[in-house]
Amino acid sequence: MTDASVHLFRIPAGMADEDAKSLAAINREIVELAERRRKTIAVAGHLARSKIAWKIETFAEAVLYRLVALAEGTALSWNAAIPLPAFLCTRAVVETIALLVDFQG
Repeated sequence: MTDASVHLFRIPAGMADEDAKSLAAINREIVELAERRRKTIAVAGHLARSKIAWKIETFAEAVLYRLVALAEGTALSWNAAIPLPAFLCTRAVVETIALLVDFQG
């Protein structure tokens, strides 16, 4: 189910099938990420026992919100035919993913 507040890429009628499938897949990923966001993080279980675990969980949630916001910004800019902010948001998505890869290592 699509969250009404999630902005997605519009798929024009004349778009090539392969490109339309790619945009549809990206839209599904944006929706999936948006649905994974939580309003609160309950300090219970392993989070209550470890302050580091709680901080990592909080960091992960902040990064998730950032990724969704950047993806939506990319879609909104692209849909409005304003390519510069779309490219800048896309670059920020790549940089955020690089941060996660580095953090994981």
